Amino acid sequence: MLITALTQPPTMTPAYTKYLTPTMECLARLYNGEPVQVIRLRACLAGKGYTEFTGAYRGLNLGIKLGLIREVPISRKRSHYEPTPIGLVKGGVLDAVSEAYGPIDDTALKLADKLTEYLFYSTLIELPTLITAGTMNPRKRGSTITCCDSYNRCFTNTIIPTREEVYYSMLTIKLLTGIPINGLRPGDYSGVYYFAKLKMLRQLQKWKLANTPRGNVNPIITRVIRLLPVAQQYTHNVQELNELNAPSTPASRLDT
Repeated sequence: MLITALTQPPTMTPAYTKYLTPTMECLARLYNGEPVQVIRLRACLAGKGYTEFTGAYRGLNLGIKLGLIREVPISRKRSHYEPTPIGLVKGGVLDAVSEAYGPIDDTALKLADKLTEYLFYSTLIELPTLITAGTMNPRKRGSTITCCDSYNRCFTNTIIPTREEVYYSMLTIKLLTGIPINGLRPGDYSGVYYFAKLKMLRQLQKWKLANTPRGNVNPIITRVIRLLPVAQQYTHNVQELNELNAPSTPASRLDT
């Protein structure tokens, strides 16, 4: 199975702007099935501390080049904007990278496709187990736990309620594979964004704990470089993908 949307290169070489991630988040929050006006987007960005007048347009322009945002002409001089299906998911992935490792750059943009592909396959593998768990022992409320390793490095892990995770897992898979979805609720768009962000953030934090950075090498780069050979040689073998998804997978296994 191929995620065709992930294999299409952007029309222009990306040049990262700090406005991309907040623009994607604001679009996901404001979008309810109807294109979003720039004035509403600018107000949302201002609430996050991004008050520069051209900031919204910088984020929108890069999002359009990357295929994350779609421009919807309203008149000859006016346009509204909406996130693309893959933009909802990949926007959450980029937001997770930014939160886990600080400001991102062009390198992170190039790696975003592989991270999104990883998210797709890990979600696909986990879905049958989630459905079973949701049937046997449904959770209506999420809980937050703190995970620490033997070096007292800790991170907070939010457990998504089972039924909610099943629902958004199915939406994420459909959005990334281009399967039409009917009857989405207004809150589902932002729900997919934050689901992708939370799920990717949990995995990034596990990778961060499992590997101590050496020198000035960015840890996200070293981890994803190890992931690339596996992602490029997918045979869609369930056992291999489960090993890749396991938190305790040794780094040496990812190098093969």
